[in-house]
Amino acid sequence: WLGFQEGVVRSGSYLLENRNLVSRVKFPVHILPAVPVLSGFLGQLIGFLILIIWAGSKGKIYLPNLLFLPIWMILQLGLGLGLAYFLSALGVWVRDIIQLVPVLLMVWMYGTPIFYPANLVPEKFAAVIWLNPLAHLVEAYRRLLLEGGFPDLRSTLYLAGAACLSLVIGGWTFARLRKGIADRI
Repeated sequence: WLGFQEGVVRSGSYLLENRNLVSRVKFPVHILPAVPVLSGFLGQLIGFLILIIWAGSKGKIYLPNLLFLPIWMILQLGLGLGLAYFLSALGVWVRDIIQLVPVLLMVWMYGTPIFYPANLVPEKFAAVIWLNPLAHLVEAYRRLLLEGGFPDLRSTLYLAGAACLSLVIGGWTFARLRKGIADRI
């Protein structure tokens, strides 16, 4: 969660923080929203490495499952990049969104089974958890790294759809608002 959250939160203000690069004519502005997402993901990779080494030292690592880890990481990056493009472009036009995003992500975190397993959620809230793409991601990471299970195909397809939708909406929003970003900053 922290790797995802760091990238998404920072992306909202990243264009404003790097206004000197945005105003340059030849600088490819479209790479800027990806920087905080990739930076947060790098911290997550280091955490995964430590977890894998720890689990390996305890004899609890499931090597065949690690082959699925890059698939889920790519899906996480897709979801994060789509949100980053959306929020970075919107953050230039609606500056208050920068303060709202951390609050929304905190609410989203508590709606994601990070501190609790998804099977403890009451039936009436199970649909809300199921609609949350990060719930699928967290459960898949938990199954892959801690329980030795393989990811659920439905969860994989759902997260892939959510990542594609996020990339399409984020990319479209960024492309539509990109022309006025340098003037607005």
